[in-house]
Amino acid sequence: ITGMGFPTTADLAIFAYADVDGDGKRDLVAGAASCCTTATTRLRLWKGIDGGGLSSTYQSITFDGGATAIFLATSRVTAAPT
Repeated sequence: ITGMGFPTTADLAIFAYADVDGDGKRDLVAGAASCCTTATTRLRLWKGIDGGGLSSTYQSITFDGGATAIFLATSRVTAAPT
């Protein structure tokens, strides 16, 4: 992970690698406790692409504060409750 504005004394990046959008491809979500000066670039998502790689362009997720952990969960409803 490069270009996230880490100073030389920054905390390590944290990340999660899972299918975030339900398209069957694993995505990368990354941030850091001391990353970046604006909330719009502190947490980033690189979407999975065909062939197992990641998009070279990230999507920013506005996030106030510093990221110290990332937890992802998915849920899928397959039938309406009766």
